[in-house]
Amino acid sequence: MTPVRAIFVFTADQDLLAFPSLEDAAGYMEAVDVEAAEYPAIYTDQGNVIEASAAGQTVVLTDTGRNDSGDLTFRIRRYAQMVGVPIPTDRVAFANALLRDEWEARWPQRPRWLSRRIYGETPPSV
Repeated sequence: MTPVRAIFVFTADQDLLAFPSLEDAAGYMEAVDVEAAEYPAIYTDQGNVIEASAAGQTVVLTDTGRNDSGDLTFRIRRYAQMVGVPIPTDRVAFANALLRDEWEARWPQRPRWLSRRIYGETPPSV
């Protein structure tokens, strides 16, 4: 089994988020949003289906062991067409591009020295 390199989280408002790990994805999500079904589809880069649940205020992400690579490909293609980017052929490279775009758009913009201290020198990658 190949190790997971990226997590793709599709939101109810048709957005796509990428994370380097299940822990990072769970840390980003809020339990109230999970309970409200704000994340209708979550996948690993290989297409394994991830189930989100809330335990109190903690989000728990579990690999179901079921693979639906076809649906992941469909959703990524639909997202790429919606935002006007080329349809990706490499899921990991696409996840890295999403992470880089998020990194570059973070707000508020802080002085460079402070930003480097808080976020590091480079964007996260998978």
